[in-house]
Amino acid sequence: MNPVYTPGSGDIIVGYAFLTLTAYGNGSCDEVTDVMKLSITGEVSVYAGDDAEICASDSYAIEDATAENYSSLLWESSGDGAFDDATLLNPVYTPGTDDITAGSVTLTLTAFGAGSCADATDDMVLSITEAPTAWAGDDANICETDTYTFTDAAATGYVSIIWTTAGDGQFDDPTALNPVYTPGAIDITSGGVVLTLTAIGDGSCEDVMDDMILHIYTFPTVDAGEPGIICYGDEFQVTGAFAENYESLMWTTSGDGTFSDPGILEPVYYAGPTDLLTGYADLTLTAYGFGSCGAATDVLT
Repeated sequence: MNPVYTPGSGDIIVGYAFLTLTAYGNGSCDEVTDVMKLSITGEVSVYAGDDAEICASDSYAIEDATAENYSSLLWESSGDGAFDDATLLNPVYTPGTDDITAGSVTLTLTAFGAGSCADATDDMVLSITEAPTAWAGDDANICETDTYTFTDAAATGYVSIIWTTAGDGQFDDPTALNPVYTPGAIDITSGGVVLTLTAIGDGSCEDVMDDMILHIYTFPTVDAGEPGIICYGDEFQVTGAFAENYESLMWTTSGDGTFSDPGILEPVYYAGPTDLLTGYADLTLTAYGFGSCGAATDVLT
């Protein structure tokens, strides 16, 4: 009366079978029948997709997950990231901070079976590569006679690094994080050069770059001007003095006279008593260079 029925392949293909129970009557009683429909739900299958890798700065769009014969779907993460819609077959997953720190996360797809069919699950591992960072350092300045040693460049999450110049100078090792740069003639003539640090990303991470400007100052030049002769009590007007590539000027004397303004190029000098006794005074013009450039001097009597 209550047998076990095993569906055939044709039943499974069409998704149902009609089962008919016939009761044969005693004596002259007719037989009677009744029919029931046995719906056959396909067995659930699920595939979460191949293991994959992304950069920590990216999201992962799942594209190769598949599932069949399910009533609903649900994605879950072993970490702290989030799906844009965890009930879609191919959602987008954004890693969380814990995922990035761990370097990977397991994503699980569950397909819930219809009817009496059991649920099915499958996992995939999403590897998360640290995104590179690059900091070329603060802008700096040197004198034309100097080289520049990097001290504050920084980079993380890189496979390799490379320094490049927009000018014609040379790095002692362009693959070192803090190399030494020697300016070229064009760099010096231009008064500066842009130096670029590139951090080459690992995996799917893109390269990143950062620039710094190296200002290159020309060494100062100076000419104190023409020597002169005055009568005691007269003032001496400096003439013909010249200076360039300087940050500031300063006139000094070997005697005890005074300048109208020792910080200008052509001041007036007032001789003192000691100047009269010695019969002369050496007047020195000093031009102080920019940055690490030193000072240049010249003397007139």
